[in-house]
Amino acid sequence: TSRYVKAKLAEQGVSVEDFGAVGDGNADDTSAIQQAFARGTVLGVNVIWPAGTYKTSAAITMTHASGVKVIGAGRGTTIITPTHATANAFTFTACSSCGISGMSILHTAGSTGAAFAVGGASPNFIAKDVEIPANGTYAGFDYAFDFSGASDYDLIENCQVNANLVAIRENATSNAKPQVMIGCQVGATSAATVSPTSGIELNGLNGPYYFFANRIFGATNNVLFSAAQ
Repeated sequence: TSRYVKAKLAEQGVSVEDFGAVGDGNADDTSAIQQAFARGTVLGVNVIWPAGTYKTSAAITMTHASGVKVIGAGRGTTIITPTHATANAFTFTACSSCGISGMSILHTAGSTGAAFAVGGASPNFIAKDVEIPANGTYAGFDYAFDFSGASDYDLIENCQVNANLVAIRENATSNAKPQVMIGCQVGATSAATVSPTSGIELNGLNGPYYFFANRIFGATNNVLFSAAQ
C-alpha cells in the first residue's frame, strides 16, 4: 500500500543536515537549523540533529508547533555552540507537546539570555538528557531553562544544567497542571566557579511542582518560591 511522504517523515523526522547544517564547529549553521525548524513545524515532525558541533549566531525559534521534538544524538555528541551575547539559544513559543533532548549547549563567552526559553501557551514540554554548563570553561547563560510563559504539564528529566542567575525557572498556571522534574543536577554550590543565585525559581500563584531524585544548588537559594504555592 502506498504511503504519503509526510507519514514517512513522521517516523524519521527532518535532519538539520537536510538543510545544509555542517556541524563542524566552524561554519555558522543558524540559517540551516532555522529552516529545519520551520519545515518540522509545518509537517509536524521531529527535527533530528546528528552527531556534530553546530555553531549558531542567533536564537533558533519555533512557534505554533505541535508534537515536534528536537532530538540530538546525546549529550557530548550533539553539541550546540551559540555565540550571541544576549540571545537565547532556543526559543519555543506557543508550542504544544514539543521538547528537546540529547544534546549539550555550550556557550564560551556567555549570554544574558536563556539556553532555551519556553513561552506562551506551551503545555507538555519535555526536556530530557540535556547538558548546559556554566563553569570556568563555559560562561553559560543567565538562565538554563526558562519556562516563564504559561507552560503546564512540563517534564524535565536526566538533565545537568547550571546558569549565572537561575538554572531553572518554572511557572505553573494551575494547581491542576503539575510540573515534574526527575533525576537532574541543577545549579552548583557556592564553592563552584559559577553558582546561580537560585538553583530553581518557582513563579506564579499555582503549583504543584513534583521533584524526584534531584540535586539542586544555588548560592543564595537552592529553591526560591516566588509566590508559588
